[in-house]
Amino acid sequence: MTGLLAGLPTSVPGVTVNRLCATGLEAVNQAARAIALGDASIALAGGVESMATIPLGESAELIADKHKISREKQDEFALHSYQKAAAARAAGLFDSEIAPVSIPQRRGAPVVVVAAD
Repeated sequence: MTGLLAGLPTSVPGVTVNRLCATGLEAVNQAARAIALGDASIALAGGVESMATIPLGESAELIADKHKISREKQDEFALHSYQKAAAARAAGLFDSEIAPVSIPQRRGAPVVVVAAD
């Protein structure tokens, strides 16, 4: 459905991955596997996670309580992780992994989005 909403024609094959966690990662893995096996020469993959409807959020809270991991420590870890990712992106470490994407417009030339955007 996302492909159709993005303006891809119905002739482009697509698949929906419905896992409660790591859906985006699974989609990227499937795309990489298809390219590696020669089933595809190019693939577009991504995902959106919603933890609100699954019990994993409760499980995470139980584990944090069991191991005495405070919310502040969790937030500190998340912030540090984000800062490392932002620094790596700013240093260009992901540039070879990010391909330009051409987005067709209803009128005019397509908009090309690249790593710097």
